Amino acid sequence: MLELKVFCLLSLFRVSSESCLTTARSQGLPCVFPFTYQGLTYVGCTNATDADGMFWCATNVDVNGLYVRHSKEYGYCAHGCPIHGEGEILLDTRTVDLSIVVTDKECPESEDCKQQDECPEFLKQKEVLKKLPKQGADYNSTLRRLRSKVCNKKRKGVCCSTKTAQDKAPVKACAEGYTCVEEDKCEYTQLLRKKLESGDSESRDEMISLVCDREKRKFCCPISEARHNSKDKKKSPSWLPRKGDCGLNPEDTLGRVLGGVNTAPGQFPFTALLGYQVMKKVNGRKYKQTLYKCGGTLINHWYVVTAAHCQGKRSQISSVRLGDWEVGRDPDCVLGTDQCLDKVQDFSITAAQVSVHEDYGRSSTGNVVNDIALV
Repeated sequence: MLELKVFCLLSLFRVSSESCLTTARSQGLPCVFPFTYQGLTYVGCTNATDADGMFWCATNVDVNGLYVRHSKEYGYCAHGCPIHGEGEILLDTRTVDLSIVVTDKECPESEDCKQQDECPEFLKQKEVLKKLPKQGADYNSTLRRLRSKVCNKKRKGVCCSTKTAQDKAPVKACAEGYTCVEEDKCEYTQLLRKKLESGDSESRDEMISLVCDREKRKFCCPISEARHNSKDKKKSPSWLPRKGDCGLNPEDTLGRVLGGVNTAPGQFPFTALLGYQVMKKVNGRKYKQTLYKCGGTLINHWYVVTAAHCQGKRSQISSVRLGDWEVGRDPDCVLGTDQCLDKVQDFSITAAQVSVHEDYGRSSTGNVVNDIALV
């Protein structure tokens, strides 16, 4: 009943007063009284939240008499306009979903100030905080994020998203060869986390690129790594092959490629093709095409080593292909037999997943040095 009485009272006084106009600088528009702002109803001009303490009024309100936040439909009151007093302020009792109408700070447009016990996303972050080691980087950043959400300290109010599950951004689809899992179930993201904590900024960019479900803290993890037991050291990203583990050709000596000779399908299974996306124009229509312009060597289940000059500023690696012998033919078969290789494996690559040696460049003598990169 109280709610109905307040609504009727507001309806009686809601007028557009020609006797109170905004200043010429504010286009001389008539003020609308009463108007409700941040849970308080004003029947005169107010200086609430104005940085310079100047009195202002709403020049337009919604059907409930509320000033629409961020609408900029307000103006500074001209001389002679009524100024509100304590007796003219009414608490707006029209609240929904346990929202807190009187706040210490204004929440963003997509959030409402609610009791923290009624905000699942806030409670979830509190549980995350409890599990983190104190004084760590993750603990401090999570604590700052929680504190920034407080909108009414006395009533334990926090800014809580008003979006429903349908409004939330869809879960990002992982590239082929990856699956979306929690961070603690993916050894690769745990390794990136350790590198980030040690000051490696590039690992941060790669972690961001792998996020597939921000709300549930899930990342795109290589399927092979997610399926295998993490105790298998050879599946670890940090594992490096030793003598006997690598695909050395015992018939050849190590050296630079000067001409090359014919090979057989599957003879060098650790070789990789690096693809680049280019725009082609055929009959006036543009389309994307992958060209393979560089090569590399698979050194474990995670990385391909290649030359740093393969990652240019304009021409950047966009994919890695494994298991190909003759480009354009899939599967590759031994001529005159039914012996064929497995289908090729293609992996999408972002710039953040390519690590170029930090000292790559030319020396004082003009020679190229540290021409190496990991994909």
